[in-house]
Amino acid sequence: MEGEGPAEVKVARERVEGRTDGPMRVFLMPVPAGLWGLPDLRVDGVRWSVGNWDRAGSGWYAGNDVPRQMAVAVPAGRHQFEVRAFVYPRVWEE
Repeated sequence: MEGEGPAEVKVARERVEGRTDGPMRVFLMPVPAGLWGLPDLRVDGVRWSVGNWDRAGSGWYAGNDVPRQMAVAVPAGRHQFEVRAFVYPRVWEE
């Protein structure tokens, strides 16, 4: 993982949680192994977009063992953030 401090970041099998304070920063890191589907970033409870890796440009189709990468941007100031698997909202009520 790469990124500017000060920051407190905890990486678990299915999510990433952290706290930052200071300038805007971007953390470059692998997507946790247990996080399937799209990563979903929340900064102070508000949904943001995670920069996801380029599948076609990564070499996965050629059989290369390329880890999934993501870029997690956190705005300037004191914030808490979390990345989990995106859960699609229900479209129709049953």
